[in-house]
Amino acid sequence: MRKFFLIFIFIYCSLDFCFAQSGWFPQNSGTGYQLNSICVINTNESYVAGSVGTVLKTTDGGNNWQTLQSTTQQALCCVSFINSQTGWVCGYNGIILKTMNGGNNWILQQSGLVTTLRSIYFTGSSCGWTVGVGGTIIRTTDGGNNWAQIPFSTISTLTGIYFINDTIGITVGFDLTLARSYNGGQNWNRIFFGGFNYNFYSINMGSADTGWIVGSFGIIKRTINKGVSWVTQSNTHTFTLNSVYSKNNLAWAVGDSDCILKTSNSGLNWSIYPTGRVEEKLGISFVDASTGWIVGINGMILKTTTGGEPIGIKPISSEIPKSYFLSQNYPNPFNPSTKIKFSVPLLNQGGVAPTEVGDGVVSVIIFDILGREVTTIVNEQLHPGIYEAEFDGTNYPSGVYFYKLVTDGFTETKRMVLLK
Repeated sequence: MRKFFLIFIFIYCSLDFCFAQSGWFPQNSGTGYQLNSICVINTNESYVAGSVGTVLKTTDGGNNWQTLQSTTQQALCCVSFINSQTGWVCGYNGIILKTMNGGNNWILQQSGLVTTLRSIYFTGSSCGWTVGVGGTIIRTTDGGNNWAQIPFSTISTLTGIYFINDTIGITVGFDLTLARSYNGGQNWNRIFFGGFNYNFYSINMGSADTGWIVGSFGIIKRTINKGVSWVTQSNTHTFTLNSVYSKNNLAWAVGDSDCILKTSNSGLNWSIYPTGRVEEKLGISFVDASTGWIVGINGMILKTTTGGEPIGIKPISSEIPKSYFLSQNYPNPFNPSTKIKFSVPLLNQGGVAPTEVGDGVVSVIIFDILGREVTTIVNEQLHPGIYEAEFDGTNYPSGVYFYKLVTDGFTETKRMVLLK
């Protein structure tokens, strides 16, 4: 007997992508607290900061997350590490903590402030900057032993800071606040924009020249000249973007939607992909073009090894089919890969309102000529639509294979030929 589920309408997500297998996999953070920021050191090591003094650490790529004793209950807004041992966190009531042994011990550093510090960034063991509420900017040149407050021409909250080197830095904040320093943060020059009053939430540079800022209403701006000037990039999605991370011509952004935005061509086009989680996402970081993490509310940590793109299966039409259908693969014969198209209908039973998903999973299974299962390329609950999955036969011998669609009392099998 089928169970019927409430229909969840994801306002901000394109139908072309929302219900695909996301390519993002949840990891067990061990906490339900809000996670605000992540700093990735390498493939294995990362640090996360969050509410109630939460600091998490992984040394195995996120398979296990260790809760560190940060010595505070204050909410921590940002984490910045320069290597696997030395790093800082900042947060409410002007708190700044430093570790020099991988988070085993934390030293309270005196910021001289009681305002919330929203972002912290270090270029090395000496030079660091922190920004926050009321236009606050403070600077250290001795690893945080001493902090000096820098005058700034706004009382708007500053939400992000990034330094390209010890000299050139950029800070962003509410009310379209954007400023650039030429002298290590001692002085700041405002860059003014006209038009609608957005809030900027995050700044990240993918190289010394190229970077992005993101914010409310889906605003995205890009620089190609070390932050001297900024150009608004086209983006049809208007959900708030809380965090951006970039590497050369690649950039990813997340916010208060299920989805992630990604560009692979320096922002000429932005694609939207699902993450599979509706909770608000607050931080994102990548170690390379493929492997990255997202953190957010309710202790959420997600990992991708596909650059944030869906894997195995993707919707190819927003049309709602009336019945299940399995198409012949193409090309056929194939070498080394082939595509398999199938349809998932909107279910309706006994006068009950249609449901977006059935009680069972949709599976596409590959068998060899002897009937032995080779692999399963689809195995999940899918919303109504027309999908396409790919079978890669690179590691399989030439021969006749069969692929079977199995779901909700429906089964269909077709034949295909791998010819090398």
